[in-house]
Amino acid sequence: MLGHFSRKSALTLAATLTICMAPLSGLALADPGHNVPDDYLIDFEVVRIQALLADKGFYRGPVDGFQRGEIRHSIMAFHKAADLDRVPTLMPGDMEVLAAWEPQIPELPDQPDRVEVDLERQVLHLVEQGRVVATLPISSGSGRRYFSSIPGFGWAWAFTPQGSFRIEAHIPGWRYAGLGALYRPWYFKGGFAIHGSTSVPTFPASYGCIRVTIEDADWLSERLSIGFRVNVRSTIPREDPPPAPVMPSFTFPPSMYS
Repeated sequence: MLGHFSRKSALTLAATLTICMAPLSGLALADPGHNVPDDYLIDFEVVRIQALLADKGFYRGPVDGFQRGEIRHSIMAFHKAADLDRVPTLMPGDMEVLAAWEPQIPELPDQPDRVEVDLERQVLHLVEQGRVVATLPISSGSGRRYFSSIPGFGWAWAFTPQGSFRIEAHIPGWRYAGLGALYRPWYFKGGFAIHGSTSVPTFPASYGCIRVTIEDADWLSERLSIGFRVNVRSTIPREDPPPAPVMPSFTFPPSMYS
């Protein structure tokens, strides 16, 4: 059902790669003695990071040891959700915090499947059966005043409406509107939508929509539906997390609105 590895499968892959010193088909260990192009080397530290990010719901790509843009977006989502510096690379101590990470959302037994948007942290949580299965980085309404090119619209404020909504409509491809391009938009209140964008900065920057990355828009397209709940909140209160446990030692082989 999920577009990413489960904890068991992700960690099993990491363990398998650790034990098997022979290169996989088309791949090789990060050892210059193998004399293969860098593009075909497994980076076992990246495997470890991908597996942990996937287990915590931040990463939805393959756990294969290759650097890709999705990892940077996943790290950004983790930093936003955990109230850390909004940078797309891991910082000292991040792996310990990530290992102890548990998302905190309101308990809503009558809404087991829903989207929870935290505007302050600029993240979106996808909830299935009462459990957060994914946390995505977003960019919402900037709060700035702007003049709309839509006839009769005039001056307006770029805000994202807060409240509890349901998805009303969906366009499966690109929508080119007066305020920009929307990729696979899911409209939850009039012209406000959750949609893919080529620009998802670390801060609120949209005209009011909830932007996600193009990759995340593709991923969400298989999980959202008309009538799906969308709760947009100013923030989701978090209790102080428990002390982070000591990380186990991993030993890998050497070397309308947009």
